[in-house]
Amino acid sequence: MKSSFLSVLHTKSLCFLFQVSLTQMNQTRFYITEIRKRAAQVSLLIEGFPPLMSKEEYAQLIQEHLSIKSHLVTVSHIYASQGAVALQVSCFSEAERIFMLAKDMTVSNKPLTSLVIPEIMHNKLGDDVCPLLVFVNPKSGGLKGRELLYSFRKLLNPHQVFDVSNGGLLAGLHMFREVPRFRVLVCGGDGTVGWVLGTLEAIRHKLLCQEPPIGIVPLGTGNDLARILRWGPGYNGENPSLILVCVDEAEEVLMDRWTILLDAQDMSGDGKEHSFLEPPKVWYSQGHVTSCQVFPYMKMMCFRLLLIFFFKELGRFWCWS
Repeated sequence: MKSSFLSVLHTKSLCFLFQVSLTQMNQTRFYITEIRKRAAQVSLLIEGFPPLMSKEEYAQLIQEHLSIKSHLVTVSHIYASQGAVALQVSCFSEAERIFMLAKDMTVSNKPLTSLVIPEIMHNKLGDDVCPLLVFVNPKSGGLKGRELLYSFRKLLNPHQVFDVSNGGLLAGLHMFREVPRFRVLVCGGDGTVGWVLGTLEAIRHKLLCQEPPIGIVPLGTGNDLARILRWGPGYNGENPSLILVCVDEAEEVLMDRWTILLDAQDMSGDGKEHSFLEPPKVWYSQGHVTSCQVFPYMKMMCFRLLLIFFFKELGRFWCWS
């Protein structure tokens, strides 16, 4: 009987609130105001152009292959090292035409890729806000990479989770270019991590946050860097929500990164250099070293071979303890 009484009382309360709501709505005055529509602004990222060209050469290629309307389209950014161009289009129909045309276009026998890039309202971000940029390689770890891609897009804003196999690497960094502080989470193997680091180094001068800390979800076979940073030897289907908690609690550590260009020369017994035994070959090597561990074989390589170029920088990573 008691529960029945509460149910009736609850029903009467709802009816009373409904009547009050209708009364307030009838007493409210509505005004019609003019809404000024904002001008259409669509940001497109076109990748696949030949790298290391001038701004004029890229503009000529775009005009030749895409036939853009100069009064509607402007080139906002050029990533020459990546062979990519960012366009700002002030007309939706023109943006759609360029987007569809670029997807079916090839330049120098290389297909172009086009992506629509959302704009982040960075001026509305608080000083203590540090968003997460996620890169996922769906081809790593079997189907685990694809599962993580879908899971992170459900847990986070889908626009901050990028598929690296679909032009997402440069697109993500371009979208976050004006964010003062952000973090990066790479889901993949050592090759994917190296790819992200290389791209970040190539375009860091265009980013407001030039050294974002990087975390790793190991999806490869070796996962050497992830082991060093204590992210584990591999991903075993852990809950993606727990991964985000680990990212939030991870400690930031500094690591050395280097790039070595090596050239083989004929060295005689007296240590004098002679002519090349064969056409010169250049090897590229990238590595990582923590503050407490150095790989001896890399040291031996530096001293035994002719060192043409040595570049060292300080990278920031997350270390999970």
